Amino acid sequence: MKYHKLILILLLACCFGPSFLFMKVGVDEIPPMTLVFFRVFIAALTLLVLLKLQGKKLWLHRKHAKHFFVMGCVACVLPFFLITTSEKTISSSLAGLINGSVPIFAVTLAHFTLPNDRLSMQKSIGILLGIIGLAFVLVPSLEGNYGDTQGILMVILASVGYAVGMVYSKKHLQGLPPLVAPTWQLIMASASALPLCLFFEKPWTLPLPSFEAMTSVLGLAWIGSALAFIFYYRLIEVAGASYLSYCTLLFPLIALALGVWFLGERLTWNAYVGGALILSGLGIATELVKRKKTYEMA
Repeated sequence: MKYHKLILILLLACCFGPSFLFMKVGVDEIPPMTLVFFRVFIAALTLLVLLKLQGKKLWLHRKHAKHFFVMGCVACVLPFFLITTSEKTISSSLAGLINGSVPIFAVTLAHFTLPNDRLSMQKSIGILLGIIGLAFVLVPSLEGNYGDTQGILMVILASVGYAVGMVYSKKHLQGLPPLVAPTWQLIMASASALPLCLFFEKPWTLPLPSFEAMTSVLGLAWIGSALAFIFYYRLIEVAGASYLSYCTLLFPLIALALGVWFLGERLTWNAYVGGALILSGLGIATELVKRKKTYEMA
């Protein structure tokens, strides 16, 4: 089971990590909410087809509709929009690095809402290091470009949204058949994003996006949403919200590497120091889970 969870975390990180590159490329030509809508809509259609092929009935689980709606808004539309918008002013590498702070918020929220996912001294130390890391990233920008500061704050708020979603799904959406929860979540996200993009961005007035932008949308839909949420809900079944959030230890590194290799991005020294502190703090929290389980098995 331990290796099974580890493999799922690696797969989830490999799905979420490239999303920052896709968003950076896509948002250059497609407005943020329109990009979010097509991302979740195409992903929802993809999973609906898979469900149909498997002969599963989506409507049988409509009693959870309010929970799926919350997840669609809080864990999809809100963070997707915030991060996509932030990448109009900050690099995909920096966005991915800051988004590595998700466990700081997930572990804290889980402590107050999930009885089997409590804070400890070592977890608290890890959270404190992560907060210091966020300060290293954020504070220097306060004296510089307003757009950078706004973008950084957007990604931090998106991280809170992801954390709320992880804890909420662990509490309310366990025990469902595979594909049902992610499909419902993406349908609700599509229903939420559609009126917003139609009213505020009027996508029918936009020129046809380039091949690169359309490829980015498909990458976000199929890899960063459909496939990612399949792994996401599988992890919800076999691990706690805190453990699930540890996939964010890896995808900032993937986002950083892709941003540097494909877009030629460069980060300032404080971003590297802040990122190292965030990852170090999360590493401490991860090690705690390992020791705790070892002790319980003994």
